[in-house]
Amino acid sequence: MVELSRNSQVDDDTRRLEVESSEQIDPGNSTAIAVLVELIGKPHVDDYTRMLAAESLGKTGSGNEKAIAALVELIGKPHVDDYTRIQAAQVLGKIGSGNEKAIAALVELISNSQLDDHTRWRAAESLGKIDPGNQKAIDALVELICNPQVDDNTRWLASNTLRQIMAEEQMPSLVTALKDYLSPETYKNDFNRFNDCYSLIWKCAQNMPYPAFYQAWHQQEKVKDGE
Repeated sequence: MVELSRNSQVDDDTRRLEVESSEQIDPGNSTAIAVLVELIGKPHVDDYTRMLAAESLGKTGSGNEKAIAALVELIGKPHVDDYTRIQAAQVLGKIGSGNEKAIAALVELISNSQLDDHTRWRAAESLGKIDPGNQKAIDALVELICNPQVDDNTRWLASNTLRQIMAEEQMPSLVTALKDYLSPETYKNDFNRFNDCYSLIWKCAQNMPYPAFYQAWHQQEKVKDGE
């Protein structure tokens, strides 16, 4: 199979069978992972085959530095289509726990305003998995929730992800950022946004001490003891 991966005359259908075989014959085998990494980096391989190879790495390459590096490189390539980029980001969320390069790549992906909202949400979701409580991921998700141009489905996904990955110390700033959306105007004109913000603030209210929630809601720096 290694020889097959290096044969430039092999067609795309054969390469896809090669990807499927690599994860079946010996899952986690370093040579099989190397074949997948090599496939991802080949310039003449199509995006669909790259996507399948990335998906296979998610099953076989947990913690493997070469696999993570290949996915980081794939995310950064300008010619890669959005679906393949999303797949690579998702796989990093499975195999790149704590890896600084994976975290940096996902942060850069989130910060890229040229990408569509769904891709940025996927990157934030993956970043939250491999680096729980990452502030960049939290900020990106809040931005998606507050952006009036984001569709209802993406905003709901962002809200749901945020509920899962936010840390308790991040809850006060979240309450402050979202509280203004709990208004009669938002309820009347944009109920889905109202509902997403309400569910997030309710989770914060359930997990924060009341004085801290009060301070966040009223944007006060300090409440005196007993007040």
